[in-house]
Amino acid sequence: MKRLFVVLLPLVLAACASAPPLRVDVPDIARSAGAPVRDERPASETKREAFSLLITSDAYGIFRNGEMNLEPSPLRLLQHRAFERAGAASNVVVRHFVTYQNLQSQLRGTVLGGVLLGPIGAVLGSNVMSQHGVDMHVNAVDPAAFEALAGDNEWKRGVVSAAENPKKGATFVTYLDAEFQGRRAAVRVVAPVAVEGRNAYGDAVDATIQQWFKLLDSGQALPAAVAAPAAVAAAPVPAAAAAEAPRGRTTLSAANAAAPGTEYVRHLEARTVDGTEWTFPSSNPQTFRDTRLVFRGGKVEASNQRDHTSGTYTVADDKVCVDLRSNAWGRTCYVVIDATTGANAHGLQVMAVPGGDRLPLVLR
Repeated sequence: MKRLFVVLLPLVLAACASAPPLRVDVPDIARSAGAPVRDERPASETKREAFSLLITSDAYGIFRNGEMNLEPSPLRLLQHRAFERAGAASNVVVRHFVTYQNLQSQLRGTVLGGVLLGPIGAVLGSNVMSQHGVDMHVNAVDPAAFEALAGDNEWKRGVVSAAENPKKGATFVTYLDAEFQGRRAAVRVVAPVAVEGRNAYGDAVDATIQQWFKLLDSGQALPAAVAAPAAVAAAPVPAAAAAEAPRGRTTLSAANAAAPGTEYVRHLEARTVDGTEWTFPSSNPQTFRDTRLVFRGGKVEASNQRDHTSGTYTVADDKVCVDLRSNAWGRTCYVVIDATTGANAHGLQVMAVPGGDRLPLVLR
């Protein structure tokens, strides 16, 4: 059984490496070859990597995609799309452009199906990739929080929340952080891995570029600490709503017809966080129950039903970042969302950034 767990992921990597080129149809792409584009991405973003070969690891089944034989490459496609908008005046600086692939449910289903039912079970497990649809979700991203998920925590960039992927389908998670004509935006797009008759990876990359342009065009000044709520496109914050934001708060979402109340990120400072205790549901409540964070003097104690660790924390831009010694916990950044009123009212919430679930928070 252990051998099957460890062998399956290398086979997936080998299959991707040997696959034929995935082509995106771009008429007249040659005309944009000289458009200015500066690539400042870490070299690793072009390389494919599996973050864990062990099925019991939280990182199992999450990959950094690399560029996966896409033609044109993601960077070349971005260069052309920018040229289509601005011609010779186009000027792009790319900080990050990377796709992660989350196949956790599919690979675990294949392995466990193979172990329990043999080859037929493995086929049934792998069919989950095509049976479970995934809707596209778009989030604005805090570049600092994204860069904080590096090294041993890079796999967390490929995590998709239950709200974004309720059927646990196979997903691409693509990040684009770039500057265009003096403006900068960072966006995260969740898209399906399998789309019948389509180049799903090419679609995911091109959709990310288009959503990045929409975010640039929206005029929305997103707070550095906040990932916008999942939506197909980032919506601008109306001037009237921005004017009504209480002092010391940042607007998180407005112009949401389903939720009449405007939401705010609570203003956080080191002096107001120190001495507090936060309690919220863990990622696996049945096993770990609640997560408890106690902040005191720049130190943080973290615990749940099965584990306890400690570390340090920092507070900046209304965001608390905890850096814990245990590899099982690692580094995570949080914002606090104040209670709202109206039809969709909720109590105090905590959200990991970028792209985390909103969880009920008890703050003492």
